Amino acid sequence: MNIVFFDGVCHLCNGYINFLMRIDRKKVMHYSALQGKKALEFLPESQRLDLKSILYYKNGKVLEKSTAVIESLSDASIWFLWIKIFYAIPLSMRNFIYDLVAKNRYKLFGKNDLCRIPTAEERKYLLD
Repeated sequence: MNIVFFDGVCHLCNGYINFLMRIDRKKVMHYSALQGKKALEFLPESQRLDLKSILYYKNGKVLEKSTAVIESLSDASIWFLWIKIFYAIPLSMRNFIYDLVAKNRYKLFGKNDLCRIPTAEERKYLLD
């Protein structure tokens, strides 16, 4: 099972999850808030508490930050296989940009007081 873990109160993160759900026509991914029960099952505490990172549990491994974004996008849709071109950029540079956005995401995009409430359709893919 492939699972994208995200900050459940972050508007940017929720927007990304909404986008993935729309483009994932084969429904190969599931989603869970880092604050949820599935995160307890799949992630070590250090990763669960770092709400500044999208995590992608794929093939038994946890991918972080820019790598998680690249892999989740390319897995969600064949139309996003091109995104892997960003692997040509060194990981430290990719994650520097990722961290810069993550650090300022609440200021730029806002946040909710509570995690999202899924629609009936989303409940099939949102875990917890």
